[in-house]
Amino acid sequence: MLILNFFFFFLVDRRVRMYCIYSVYVLYIQRVCTVYTACMYCIYSVYVLYIQRVCTVYTACMYCIYSVYVLYIQRVCTVYTACMYYIYSVYVLYIQRVCTVYTACMYCIYSVYVLYIQRVCTVYTACMYCIYSVYVLYIQRVCTVYTACMYCAHSVYVLCTQCVCTVYTACMYCVHSVYVLMGRSVPQLVEALRYKSEGCGFDSRWCHLNFLLT
Repeated sequence: MLILNFFFFFLVDRRVRMYCIYSVYVLYIQRVCTVYTACMYCIYSVYVLYIQRVCTVYTACMYCIYSVYVLYIQRVCTVYTACMYYIYSVYVLYIQRVCTVYTACMYCIYSVYVLYIQRVCTVYTACMYCIYSVYVLYIQRVCTVYTACMYCAHSVYVLCTQCVCTVYTACMYCVHSVYVLMGRSVPQLVEALRYKSEGCGFDSRWCHLNFLLT
């Protein structure tokens, strides 16, 4: 190609050369435009295909993401509903168990309280009956002892009175007897002293006086 161009450059007329240069330039421009158009068309086609593919992939990804999100929301809602139902069931069972245990505890406490009150009342009644019985027996014993003491005191008083009266009577009788004897013996003593012998000393005949207590 370069050889031909050189040949035409040196051998052909200027017009021919200009025409050839113009023709070559036009062909070059046509080829360049054709290539540029083809390249641009290819680039446009590739870009359009790329955009279509990207949009298709983006649409598919968004659809997948949306589907996954919807499934995730559904699963979360299902799990949340199941958990809430389970928690509600457990709470209801717990409340029922607590109420049952509370009722049983209150019933046991009430039963124990009633039994305690009954036992306390029984023990109180028994204690009061024992105290009453002991008090009655004590009063009876006290009354018996008091009666016995009063009877003994009365008997002792009667015996003391009788003894005192007997002793008094005996003393009075003794005093009277002594008084009578002394009333008989004093004149004799006076007469004996009056008619006593002249000798000094003790006269033993005074020892033979008979003091008869009759």
